[in-house]
Amino acid sequence: MGAPGNVHEVVTQLVDGRLQRVYKNIWPSLRVFWCAVAQQHAKATYVVFEKQRFTFGQIFERSVKAAGLFKAVYGIQKGKLVVLDPERADRLEPVAQKLSAENGVNGILVFESHEGTGEWKGMQSWNSALANYKGDSSEILKSNLQILPEDNATILFTSASIPPPNDGYQYQVLVSGRRAILRGGGNILPAKPEDPAKGILISVPFFHVTGSTSLMVSGAPSPSRSLLTVAADAGFIGRDENRYYA
Repeated sequence: MGAPGNVHEVVTQLVDGRLQRVYKNIWPSLRVFWCAVAQQHAKATYVVFEKQRFTFGQIFERSVKAAGLFKAVYGIQKGKLVVLDPERADRLEPVAQKLSAENGVNGILVFESHEGTGEWKGMQSWNSALANYKGDSSEILKSNLQILPEDNATILFTSASIPPPNDGYQYQVLVSGRRAILRGGGNILPAKPEDPAKGILISVPFFHVTGSTSLMVSGAPSPSRSLLTVAADAGFIGRDENRYYA
């Protein structure tokens, strides 16, 4: 499994002045990983939500535009940006402007704003912000960010339904579940377009690190579809299978 040339080949390398055993052929960062799988599976379905379908290519283009928006409009390097759903936006509206001023928040964006009032003082709809951004997002891909192994790859927060809100960090170390397949004596064969689609049901609330990164990241190389549902129902997927795999 760790033999020369294999995905999980291990070598000794100097990292931050210390000799460490590292994976030689695995993606060095989440950014490199995402760019690679998005290009490889550009036309394959990646996310399924209700009647909506999004390919790897579509999600990738949107992610690059979002990165451009964050950097050019909100000045996000290591700054602050708050993203909310309509329910939290309703609660935060009376103090949103004050909180932004006191805490140096660059902006507050609301996802799925059509499910609420649509407008909140001191906030902006995510879809509107993205649609209004006309900058050149391709510059993001050309920049050399010098991402290190110990840098944070993602920072996620719970919705505060279980106070206090907790943050979850994911490092750049990407070791997929395919290692378990190899250990069990199985083989990992390249996916073919005619192969049946694989899917991962995100059965936990989307703010959980397990649902929003671990499963979606580990299933991307397959490629697997990430199936999102409004409410969990053990028999739902089975009863309406064609809705998700068509």
